[in-house]
Parts: sequence; structure tokens; C-alpha cells
Amino acid sequence: MKTLFILIGISLLLLILFLSGIEEVIRIILTSNINFILLAFLTFLFSIFLKSLRWQIFLKSVKIKVPFSHAFYSFNSAMFLGNLVPFKALEPIRGYFLKIKFGYPFSKTIPLVLTERALDVFVYILFSLITLQALIEFLPSQITFFAFFGMLVFFSISLSVLLILNSKKLTLKFFKIISKLPVTRRFSKKIEKMAKNFSIGFTQLKRSRLLSQIFFLTFIIWVIEGAIFLLSAKAVGINLTFSFFALPLLSVLLGVLTLIPGGLGSIEAIMVLLLSFLGFSIPQATSAVLIYRFFVHLCENSIGAIIIFQIYSFDVIKKVMKNLK
Repeated sequence: MKTLFILIGISLLLLILFLSGIEEVIRIILTSNINFILLAFLTFLFSIFLKSLRWQIFLKSVKIKVPFSHAFYSFNSAMFLGNLVPFKALEPIRGYFLKIKFGYPFSKTIPLVLTERALDVFVYILFSLITLQALIEFLPSQITFFAFFGMLVFFSISLSVLLILNSKKLTLKFFKIISKLPVTRRFSKKIEKMAKNFSIGFTQLKRSRLLSQIFFLTFIIWVIEGAIFLLSAKAVGINLTFSFFALPLLSVLLGVLTLIPGGLGSIEAIMVLLLSFLGFSIPQATSAVLIYRFFVHLCENSIGAIIIFQIYSFDVIKKVMKNLK
């Protein structure tokens, strides 16, 4: 099934290129403003730094102290692996890298990842509403409804995650339900221990004085992510007001609903569609989207892949995957 979704994503991407005119897209990219490309690249590197720094602060909030280098390694490796499956379901694996290297309980880092993702979704929705407000006069009512529906789905999921994490009783009950499933029944004792560490980890996070820093960094990170898009668009002559900075975030919220790993093809298609509604030509819109996705998808995943094969040995990867079984 996963392979099918990946093939659908690649097919969507190829279809976008075909409809845009590959030669015209290549021409636009090759003649794009190099200064804005470089600015977008530097902004991308800054965003990677801030995301890794936020992860390190998350870890500090539950008394897990690791060097920035390993916060960077574990975060970006997990981001790469997460993009290989729908909903980035492998992202919590970053805790396994730290467990293997430093011996910290994996169950203590899972609530950090879930909280981080929930905070990201709330910011996605907040910023997407700003951009949707700017877009609404250009969009058909069906797309506007789909956008609000997507936001509602993710808001509901994120709120449910935080409510479960916030209640020790609900957390234990949730893990108890999981432990009774046929595929997990034999791990019931291990799951019970995990539930206790899980609850302890989230309680420490709630009481931490570092939460304000985490909230602040979350907002800054996604403003910067929007700046990468605006600079990528400007490089090919698409000048957008800042209110459109969250157009990629809106596209991600909708693209993830397709279940295609990493939103490959679907996110690009939605971004091109939204830009076309604003009056920009398909080849120009496709060029801007490809430059942006080159940074936030290809470069980001490449960093994670390099770390996995250069920093972590194959034995570590095998150990991580074995623990997941």
C-alpha cells in the first residue's frame, strides 16, 4: 500500500511537470534570480538550526541533556525516516537514537515528539487561516470548504493528543487499550512501563520553565519556513505580500490528507493550484514550488539521509528497526 501511495505521488509530480511544460519550467528556474535563491538557502539552513535547537530544549525540559550535535543528528535522521511513511509516523524514532547513544528511556521522549507535532499543527492552522483569509476571494467555495475541513481534522487530532497527554488517567487508559490489541498483547508489561514513563515525561514538560522558549521558537520556525517560500517565489518573479507566507503550510495540511508519504506530489499540486488561482502562470507557479520544495523536502531529507549513513552505523539502524518490531 505504501509503495502504491509513493507511485501515486511520483505520478502526480510528473503530471504537474508535463502540464506545466518541462522545458519552460527548466528555463524559468535557470533564469531565476540567484540572489533570492541564496537567501532562500541561507534561510533554510537557519530553520534547520532552529528546529534542532527546539528539539534540544524539549529534551532539556525533561532533564535529558545531550549535545546540540546529537539533537541535530537525531532530529534530522528521524525527519528523513518520517517522510518515508504517511503522517510522518516514524518521527518518534528520534528517541531511539538517543536511547542507543545515551541510554535515555525512549518512552520519555515520545510525548515530546507528540507535543511538538501538536504545537506545529496549531501554528499551521493559525498561520493558514491568515493566508486563507487573503486567498478566499480567489478560491472556489469547494476548495475553501476542503481547506477548513482539513484544518478541523488536524485541530481535532492535535487537541485529542494534548488532552490525553495532559491526563495521567487517560494516558494509562490509552496504553491499556493498546496493550489488549492482538498484535501488542505479548508486550503488555513493557507497554505498562512505557505508559508510566510517558506520563512522567509529559508532566515534567508541563512544569518546565522552558515552555515559553519552545512556544516562541515554534512561531519563529514557521514564519521562517514561510519566508523560504516567499523568497523562492520571488526568485522566479512571483511577488506575494507577506499574508501569503503560510501558503505552503495550508498545502501541507491538505496534502497530508492524501496519505502520500511526505505529501510528495500532492503538496506540490495544491501549491501550484493555489498560485494559479492568484493569476500566475502554471509554469511560473511550478518553478516557484519546485525551488521551495527543493529546500524543504529534498535538501532536508538529504541531510537526514547523510547523517544516518555517515554518523549512525548500519548496526545502529538495524538496532533501531529491531526495537520497532
